[in-house]
Amino acid sequence: MNIIFVSFYTQDSGYEKEVKHLIASCQKLGLSTDIVPIVSKGRWDENCSYKPHFLLKMLKKHQKPIVWIDADGIVLQKPVLFETLTCDIGACIFHDLPTHHPSKIITNTIYINHTQTSHLFLSLWEKECKRLIQKQKEEVWDQEVFKNVSLKMNSLSLFSLPPEYGHIYDKPLNKKPIILHYQASRILKHTIYHQSIHSKMASFEESESIKRSLHRNIILKKYGITS
Repeated sequence: MNIIFVSFYTQDSGYEKEVKHLIASCQKLGLSTDIVPIVSKGRWDENCSYKPHFLLKMLKKHQKPIVWIDADGIVLQKPVLFETLTCDIGACIFHDLPTHHPSKIITNTIYINHTQTSHLFLSLWEKECKRLIQKQKEEVWDQEVFKNVSLKMNSLSLFSLPPEYGHIYDKPLNKKPIILHYQASRILKHTIYHQSIHSKMASFEESESIKRSLHRNIILKKYGITS
């Protein structure tokens, strides 16, 4: 497979443990990877908004198509679809959601082709993320910025990945997932901000952590992934 699977994770955080499963799953399937640690920028959204800069850097480094997978993801089956794509960008699009919905397009799995248009898109995405983080006090969601930039860019060839390529573990799916995501931000986001949490949130995080661990342990065993 002439594609590099890329990701980053924040040092000295729970993501260091999360990413081990991603690396192990890619190794089991013989996928080439470039997964690296970064120093936290102090804000969860600023860490996430580093994504377009990182992807542009990886695209220039490898000079071939790349696929981004969030650090909490696991690749369960060989993602052969990526070998057939000729688009600039591929991401999961929920066609039943209105355009203004923040999860209309999700960026947990992204295919990026090595094209001039892809380079331009990543540059525009990065620029808009930086602008909003400097301007806004509220949290900036990089995937919403991705959506807004992509929908305004007429020259961009955007492919809608099948839902099994960006499946969130506790959402319904009528097919076997190819790439599974565990949304570690549900339990780790506050640690990036070094925030304390109230008892109700702590109870939710404990419950979520147990649910995720049980599900993931079953999946890891089922697919023979050891990390």
